[in-house]
Amino acid sequence: MRIAYVISTLHGGGAERMLVNLVNALPSTMEIHVIVLKTTGQMAEHLRHPQTRIHTLKIRSHADVAGWIRFTRLLASIRPDIVHSHMTLSNLATRVAKPFSRIPILVNHEHGLGVWKGRTLCLLDGLTQCLADRVITVSKASRQLRISRERISPRRILTMYNAIDWMYWSRVTPAGQRSGLSLGVAASLTRVKRIDLALRVLAGLRVARPDARLLVAGEGPELAHLKMLARELGIAPYVAFLGFVQDMAGFYARSMPSC
Repeated sequence: MRIAYVISTLHGGGAERMLVNLVNALPSTMEIHVIVLKTTGQMAEHLRHPQTRIHTLKIRSHADVAGWIRFTRLLASIRPDIVHSHMTLSNLATRVAKPFSRIPILVNHEHGLGVWKGRTLCLLDGLTQCLADRVITVSKASRQLRISRERISPRRILTMYNAIDWMYWSRVTPAGQRSGLSLGVAASLTRVKRIDLALRVLAGLRVARPDARLLVAGEGPELAHLKMLARELGIAPYVAFLGFVQDMAGFYARSMPSC
């Protein structure tokens, strides 16, 4: 069996980590193609499946017609048995490409509520949803929103909850004795995650707690903008941009208040 996974980037993020976990858990006899629409990141290094090939298209924008043609042609050349896309851009791209790439089975994956979507995106989702054989949501709330707002047929939606080992995370304890107040945020550095708000919170908090600092785990296209904002707010020395973090237990331990 040949499966093609489609995602915008392979930077550190929840959807990207889920894709990596899915690929690594598949039988070694399967042929796997991971199509990255924009840029790869450090998450790509964690793909361990022996028959995985990564295709990075570096599509510049929604209006990059040549890039979308390359994407459609690539799908047609791979001839996958199943295409599994993750997040809004990839979902829409695979739906549009399906008739031209002769995709037998298309699965779209919605990883959040997508409350940031405007009318245009919701309309496009509604108009193209019939091209997806299944739409996976990660919660009941997300499922209901897809039905009520984007008019996706309930018959096409499956809900698969994100698996989190709460027992493991409950055992995380503060990392030793330290002075000051540490805050932490872990997310892909994209505009929709609003890391800028965390920076503004820190700037306001430091008026009352000058010992406060912020740890940011993640990578993405907003890094340069966020660093500039930290300088403008006068908090750059108190913000640590850690990039991709593999040891998340260690990160949370550093972000917890010490006893």
